[in-house]
Amino acid sequence: IGNTIDTSWLDGLIKAKSVALKYDKSEVVFYAAVFRAMKSLKSKDAELLASLGKGQLGLLSATAFAALNAFPVEIAFEGTKY
Repeated sequence: IGNTIDTSWLDGLIKAKSVALKYDKSEVVFYAAVFRAMKSLKSKDAELLASLGKGQLGLLSATAFAALNAFPVEIAFEGTKY
């Protein structure tokens, strides 16, 4: 089977640097914040499960659960902190 794939059109785009990412800054910041929040929640979940596995119930306080509802997430994008 002969290779008949021609990528010269792609080489031309790369050479001309005409392929550029287009994004809305607010969406990038939003999704970055969601990603970091989910990462933080998974970490807290793992801590809670580890404590429960050891029979420790100290993390089950109301303040511990309240901390899962709201917490700061800092995002820096293109030189601006959000």
